[in-house]
Amino acid sequence: MNFNRRTATLLIWLLATAQPGLAAPSEVAPEVHVDAAAVTGEERLIASQPQTAVNREQIDNLPSLRVGDVLKRMPGITTGGAIGEDKDIRLRGLDKEFTRIRVDGFMLPDAGEKREFQVDRLPSFMVEEIRLIRNPTAEYESDGLAGQIDIVSRPIPHKFKLEGRLGYGGSDAIDGDMLHGALSFGMRPLQHFGFLASTDALHDAVSREREKMFTNGKMETETEHRDKDFVSARLDLGLFYDRGEVRLKPLIHDVDEKKSKVKFNLEPGKKGKREEETEHKEQQTAGLELSHKHNFASGIILESRAGYHQTREEKEKRKPSFEETAVGSNLYVLKKTDLEEEEKKDRTLSFATKAVIPFHLGLAQEARVGASARLRERYRDKTKLEQNPAGSMSDKTGPKDNYSLDEDYYALFAQNEVWLTERFSVLPGLRLEHVRLDARDGGDFSLGSSRTDLNPSLHLLYTLRKDLTLRGAVSRAVNRPKFDELAPYEEEKGDRLVRGNPDLNPAIAWKYDIGADFARRDLLLGINFFYLDIQGVLEEVGTGVEVGGKEVYAVRNVGNGWNAGIELEQRIGFGWTGNPLLAGLVLWSNQTLLDSELKTAAGSKQPFKDQPDYIVNVGIDYTYQPWGTTLSTAWNYVAKTTENKADGTRKIKAADSSVDIAVYQKVSKNARLFLEGRNITNRSKVEQEYFMDGSSSRREESIGRTWLAGLEVKL
Repeated sequence: MNFNRRTATLLIWLLATAQPGLAAPSEVAPEVHVDAAAVTGEERLIASQPQTAVNREQIDNLPSLRVGDVLKRMPGITTGGAIGEDKDIRLRGLDKEFTRIRVDGFMLPDAGEKREFQVDRLPSFMVEEIRLIRNPTAEYESDGLAGQIDIVSRPIPHKFKLEGRLGYGGSDAIDGDMLHGALSFGMRPLQHFGFLASTDALHDAVSREREKMFTNGKMETETEHRDKDFVSARLDLGLFYDRGEVRLKPLIHDVDEKKSKVKFNLEPGKKGKREEETEHKEQQTAGLELSHKHNFASGIILESRAGYHQTREEKEKRKPSFEETAVGSNLYVLKKTDLEEEEKKDRTLSFATKAVIPFHLGLAQEARVGASARLRERYRDKTKLEQNPAGSMSDKTGPKDNYSLDEDYYALFAQNEVWLTERFSVLPGLRLEHVRLDARDGGDFSLGSSRTDLNPSLHLLYTLRKDLTLRGAVSRAVNRPKFDELAPYEEEKGDRLVRGNPDLNPAIAWKYDIGADFARRDLLLGINFFYLDIQGVLEEVGTGVEVGGKEVYAVRNVGNGWNAGIELEQRIGFGWTGNPLLAGLVLWSNQTLLDSELKTAAGSKQPFKDQPDYIVNVGIDYTYQPWGTTLSTAWNYVAKTTENKADGTRKIKAADSSVDIAVYQKVSKNARLFLEGRNITNRSKVEQEYFMDGSSSRREESIGRTWLAGLEVKL
């Protein structure tokens, strides 16, 4: 089914479920409760699902240019990507493919093959709150078995509000390698109309060095320089009436990245090799979102939202390779040049509607029912060429490099929270999800498949006392396959043929959480135990079929395992002391202990890839009101990880530790100066590999410290 026809189908559904008209002006609207309200402190006590959050105040007082800077300090989260980027999010020690990220209720498309969303593209300046949802209710999409990140943008202010920020900095020095500017202003100039306009721009230039040493004397060195420009803009237009609101939100996120890299490969007794790589990548995500909320006099709330989003990525890469004319000559000649061009496009049309129905049938209850749909169209067009020194070209494009997919997602859900007593509620739920896939290779060959999942959930909440709650949750979650694994390709790799598999099923997990939260004005304590029973993890295995003397390999749902851990949180303020010197002091920390086991098709057992044993975050925030001075620091520690590869290689990533600091000084009622430092301990990433032949290697990567100084204004 083509995208236009699927779009028409969804629009017909949207019209069929349209909301009622404006309420009569004489009616008195009840208070509107927003699902995205903060769950920190006392409000966290009433949350039915296990979750935690960071609010705007916490974001403001630590170095947090991008959303990834915020997320890496939350419990159970590690970040991936090159050092200093913090763009790929990993929950509970699992790979990025097991996490799903939503922005204002929408899962935005991205260019990554693992369905991840790179959060370094999102400026934290535009964010009001970030919630980590550990075990979602049936109201939320089931995809993403590690958990979900829910990002909520800033609301439209009632009165005129303007915020601006200008920063100047760099790596190891304040030299202009980093520039940041942001502006946000909005208000409700009329009773029934309001707006918020925001923009954020960041230039970041980073140089990094990598060095890899082998026990046999071989050495690899690499120097990389990257210039990255981010530009984001968002507009929120609101039409308000007595019993509800209509919101229209256009948005755009642009990234322009230029990268250059020089790599040397030196080995005793052999000719040296050198590679010089340049890459230019442009990526843009643009969208238009429409939402409507209506509150009936009966207390029923009806909400709907629709959105169109498109991500496009274009990348050009050039890599000439050189070799020494003789061993030790230090004279290099060109051997070949690899050329690569790639375009990816991913566009989605989404719609969701739900009704929140409070009622009393012997017991106080709140039912929620709803439906959603997402039509997705994605393609990748990649060309790889090899040019010899004489200028002739050969095509190295592989069958996996080009594909297109249509993925249609439809869902229905129903849940009902029942208060058996004033203190104890039970929330059963059921979510039905149907996914239809049409996958095509780079030519005319196509295959289709469909799957329906019925995912139940049960959440329990018990208020032991007004400041202490206990909760438990169990749910069935899925994890849908990588895009490129669904393409119907066949590729020759050495002694094997590798085939894509459009019939792949998602991995399935039964998730169990049990925990407690204690919250008072100056104290928050949280503990959560979790266990994930995971079936059908994707793994490339031999099929036993031979074609032309080569065995056929394919990705299949053959891995089974479990993932478990403990998540702890503490936050204490000292306002209760009554001492002016201590009133502005807040100490916070979180710790996550992790363990897992994955049994492969070959029968081996090992932890999930790159899972640390524990993660620790510690922070101190201090504000001295008489001077208008705020000091903050945060320490992040991720324990070492071990990976046992199929070829017998053992890779160990050393523990990763970093410290960020910030100083803010008010210079007037509406302005403050700031100095922010990231990675002030100048951490490096270290990897060691141990090979089957007894040799080993050590790789170290560093980028130095980052400083940013500037001025903030709030009116």
